[in-house]
Amino acid sequence: MIPDIDFDGLVSNVLSAMRGILDKDAELLRGYSQAKLKTIARFTKLVGEGYAQGFIDLAEFEEHLERLDDMIERFVRNLRALAAVTIEKLIAAVTGTVYGAIGGAARAAGVALPPIGLPDV
Repeated sequence: MIPDIDFDGLVSNVLSAMRGILDKDAELLRGYSQAKLKTIARFTKLVGEGYAQGFIDLAEFEEHLERLDDMIERFVRNLRALAAVTIEKLIAAVTGTVYGAIGGAARAAGVALPPIGLPDV
């Protein structure tokens, strides 16, 4: 008998592996985003109110805007880097699950597989 790979089971296993990563990483991204956005909002409030009330002159205001731009750019670049790590984790999880299904079918049939490399994460 030739072993089958359970199509629905494979899809379910892949989705489960992905969901585990996405749930964990989404929580990390949410916490990071909230903390950084609060910092950006506080600084925005200080700069805006300080300038509006005359505590910050135009030169200082422009310097603070540059600093604010840097903060925002770093925040978004860090989000992009964290998202890239999540994507790599997803690739490894899906590949591992799919390769595992292939290996299981091969073992059930008594067939040896060549070494299958998984992505490094």
